[in-house]
Amino acid sequence: PAEWMYNHGEAAGLLSSLAAAVTPGSKQRLREEPVKASWRDATTELIAQYEKAIEANLPHRMELATIGAVVTNLMRVALVGLLIWWALRIEGRVAMATAIALLRQFSEDPTSISR
Repeated sequence: PAEWMYNHGEAAGLLSSLAAAVTPGSKQRLREEPVKASWRDATTELIAQYEKAIEANLPHRMELATIGAVVTNLMRVALVGLLIWWALRIEGRVAMATAIALLRQFSEDPTSISR
């Protein structure tokens, strides 16, 4: 209970918590609710606290995972778009050069292009 707690270094607080702990009601409470101070009990309580914290944090983790997936997909789309733009830029130059060469040839001799 809160009455049994004290702040380290405060002599008055220590005396008041000791006085509260030696009352008959406190002794009865210890009989009914003994202090568990084993490593097994501490570990069990800590695991329960961890599971509770993990469960409480799950919505935040799911939101971050969703945001991460969206960012990853946007990056993929941007990368593929950049690659397509780069490929079309190179192919566009080749196609333009070919079209110009054909137009020049056609302008010199219109019958040279076969059907």
